[in-house]
Amino acid sequence: TQLIRKKIPKSRIIIVTPPRIDDEKWTAVLKSWGIMVNDHSDILVKEYAQAAKRIANQREVQLVDLNEIMQQFNDSY
Repeated sequence: TQLIRKKIPKSRIIIVTPPRIDDEKWTAVLKSWGIMVNDHSDILVKEYAQAAKRIANQREVQLVDLNEIMQQFNDSY
């Protein structure tokens, strides 16, 4: 919305959904860093991705659905 208000052409705005998360691997990485709380689960990422899709559709801007692409290749971060 802010970009549209600043007169950035919609054709130059791209929303990218977040990548999928392998909860088990990500939790292990966080623990190795001394972080004991994993507040980024794949379920939350999917909800965020759905919201990004809705906003891109509502605002009529381009979308790169990285979440879906990674799901098609059964890949996660």
